[in-house]
Amino acid sequence: MTDPTIPELIARLRELHAKLQALQVGTPEFTAARQLFRDVLQLSAPGILDALDHLESLTTWRPIETAPRDGTEVALLFAREETVTFGVLSTWPRVRAAFFTGSDWSIPYYANNPPIGWTPLPAPPAAEGGEGG
Repeated sequence: MTDPTIPELIARLRELHAKLQALQVGTPEFTAARQLFRDVLQLSAPGILDALDHLESLTTWRPIETAPRDGTEVALLFAREETVTFGVLSTWPRVRAAFFTGSDWSIPYYANNPPIGWTPLPAPPAAEGGEGG
């Protein structure tokens, strides 16, 4: 067996990625496909796994019970989007940034639609032009 060419590798990774996206997260099939995807990456470019681990840590939803309670701002996932009226009609999206105040989250939400998951916020972009812009 010969080593695949870069275009062949990219095509295979795209194919595996598409299959992975079609599976339901948390199922045995998803876990097996994700491991296969990681194995292919390991064989093709070992250094890419560190980047993949970092990306996965930023995009994996964690149970809300494990969210930090120390004032750290995180992204919260709600079961559904809410349309609300406080003088004007607006929409609360499913994902919103918030921090725990000591007794509850720093943003309003309906009791029948509490946060169900969280993930760390990504680092902010670097300022353009250095300090003082």
